[in-house]
Amino acid sequence: MGTMRIYRILLLIRGCWSVIECLFGWVSATPHLTQANPYLSLSIRAFAEAVVLAVLAGLWFCRPWARFVFTALLVIAVIFFAFWPSHWLAQPPSLALAVIRSMAILNGAIVAISFLPPVADRFRDQT
Repeated sequence: MGTMRIYRILLLIRGCWSVIECLFGWVSATPHLTQANPYLSLSIRAFAEAVVLAVLAGLWFCRPWARFVFTALLVIAVIFFAFWPSHWLAQPPSLALAVIRSMAILNGAIVAISFLPPVADRFRDQT
């Protein structure tokens, strides 16, 4: 199995799990935002999900902007969650919680593979 195929399988897993998290409400949110206006919270979550899926689609087609945006969002998320406690909208089951935590490893693998050859060469060819 080639490196590009493994990379795309990781992207597919990440995209599918992101949609599952969004549909079941297993994403973390700030409680004051959900209490103020639930429709605003829903709209922000839907917009964020659309952005994540667009970035994953850009990574699938090896667009350099998508690699930069995914890496920047990952760095921002790590910094944000290090200093801000997360609150669940709906408590996920224990198995889902384990998978949610393992998505951090998957995100790291996606970033690492996208900067290593031969996948990095595909991003370079798209410029």
